[in-house]
Amino acid sequence: MSKTIRGQKYYRPREIAALGLIQSSAGTNNIHGNYKFVLNLIRTGELPAKDYSNTDRPYYLVSEKAVEQYHKSFITP
Repeated sequence: MSKTIRGQKYYRPREIAALGLIQSSAGTNNIHGNYKFVLNLIRTGELPAKDYSNTDRPYYLVSEKAVEQYHKSFITP
């Protein structure tokens, strides 16, 4: 379930994959493939995310705005 922080919606990477907000470019279109694709985007810096973890294991949250910006990056003016 998405979280709302200061009026902005945030999603976990698995939620993004399950909802199909970002889909793998490999075309498999399954949750596992989409999840790995979203994590790769986060780790390479193509999809901004905040790590809210206090441990070595990251707990990423991606804003709804970052998802929208990701999609807009493919639109040519």
